Amino acid sequence: ERAEGLSLRQAFHAFNSSRTGAVNSSELFSALRWLGVQVSVPAVHDVVKRLDSDGDGRLSVEDFMAGFAAGDPAADTSALATVSVAQELLIPLQKIPELYVSAETAAIRHQPTISLSKEELGQLEAMLRPCASMQLVVREQPRQYGNDANLCVSQATVAVAGRGCAELALGHCASVGAKAPAGMMVLEVRDTRASGFRDAGLRLQAALEQVLPPPARYRAVWTSSREPLTMWMPVPPTSDFTALGMVATATGTGSEPPQDAIRCIPKNWVRRVPAAELVWHSPDGSIWRTSHGLLVAAKGRAQPMVNELISNSFRLDGSS
Repeated sequence: ERAEGLSLRQAFHAFNSSRTGAVNSSELFSALRWLGVQVSVPAVHDVVKRLDSDGDGRLSVEDFMAGFAAGDPAADTSALATVSVAQELLIPLQKIPELYVSAETAAIRHQPTISLSKEELGQLEAMLRPCASMQLVVREQPRQYGNDANLCVSQATVAVAGRGCAELALGHCASVGAKAPAGMMVLEVRDTRASGFRDAGLRLQAALEQVLPPPARYRAVWTSSREPLTMWMPVPPTSDFTALGMVATATGTGSEPPQDAIRCIPKNWVRRVPAAELVWHSPDGSIWRTSHGLLVAAKGRAQPMVNELISNSFRLDGSS
């Protein structure tokens, strides 16, 4: 046996030929073929989807060990002090389609069809506005969780982009009981040029894709053990962007939120601050409110650090 004598932890490091700390589909496929297992690409994708705990399309060492130990109770899952034996193995890499989008690919996908100049971007402004309308997304019952009221998660009902103005959702909000969510903000983007330009809609859309893009994908922060309530963190298209809030779904980790559920913002627009208020907690995780009225989820009950805008208004060229 080529892998005889390896613990699961050693096998993980041997399979992870890229040394990234996460096994992707190509690495798992290559390792199984190297071991003589004639596995198909769809079968490998199915394994990765089932074992991937955070929905990022890769297997962490914890995912790998928990998943494969479940199939072999006698498997050695010991945490070895060294994995040098595993790292000496050379497994030829056979590339197959991945279940994640690389940063480079995401950046290409999110490049706008029209690129506006800095001067043109300076003619558009973004401003925080109170959310005027919202709709319920998830209602979670308190039961044994120690909360005295239902959890209600809502999303902003934003206006569709007009000729020179659009409202953008920055995340979902959370409240408990019958109390309506308060203080949730949306971002209004407006073209300050004189109205009536034929290209206003096209120009606005190009500016949004260039400066306020949707996420490339989402990563599950935590999932309720009782019901399919899942908290999702947006993964920005490039490292130049970040997000102010998160979103929730009632469909489990098998289905990510739609890309247009939230918009990312330039990283240089924000500062890091402690979350403003604890809204909800359960054995699975906690939900906090930011100063912009947006929900942020965390594992455990430790107060997380969150993003907060450094100003209530910006020009899209970066000036305030």
